[in-house]
Amino acid sequence: DRKVLSTFTTSEGRIKAFPVGEKRFQVLLKHALKAFEPGVRYSEKRVNQILSNFNEDTARLRRGLVDYRLMAREGGGGKYWRIDK
Repeated sequence: DRKVLSTFTTSEGRIKAFPVGEKRFQVLLKHALKAFEPGVRYSEKRVNQILSNFNEDTARLRRGLVDYRLMAREGGGGKYWRIDK
């Protein structure tokens, strides 16, 4: 994971590029997931604000977090929350 983060993120933790590989992309998603508190529900606007600290492509990150079941969301773009496994 450290190698993926050092390759694809800046020293400030921003994602500078997205890897092609699925496993590497998941490492970046888990990196971004740390910015969300367990048990807190976030609006889509707030999720985008938080994710913009990592990369300008907030939609890609948000979809990835939901698709890989790191976060869940209410239907219709409602609230988002972190899934703790």
